[in-house]
Amino acid sequence: MILKSFEAFTGGTAKVAMLSFSSMGSAKSDDVTKVADAVKIAQEKYPEVAIDGELQLDAAIVPSVAAAKAPNSKVAGHANTLVFPSLEAGNIGYKLVQRLAKANAMVQFYRVFQCLLMTFQEVVSLTIS
Repeated sequence: MILKSFEAFTGGTAKVAMLSFSSMGSAKSDDVTKVADAVKIAQEKYPEVAIDGELQLDAAIVPSVAAAKAPNSKVAGHANTLVFPSLEAGNIGYKLVQRLAKANAMVQFYRVFQCLLMTFQEVVSLTIS
């Protein structure tokens, strides 16, 4: 499982944020429902893993934003593993970091964050299998 790879790579424990354009129901749409459903499945399948969502990126990684947008989350503000809602969104996030971060910051970024480029269908498949 990818979390074992994260732990081996960083020596830390994964805190997984399922990303969305909504934080904890702040918006309603089929896309948000898919993320929320994937979170429920993952939490049921892997109760020992710190996983939460749906979270906007800033709520996932910035403690002060998390306090306002997701105050009851144990992951929000401290996520170190990001699951994007689609391959397209994941690729955009990856390219933003790749192009905007300086080389030294990029090395630090990958020590802290593991960006997962998978669709929610793949996440659901992983949690069901």
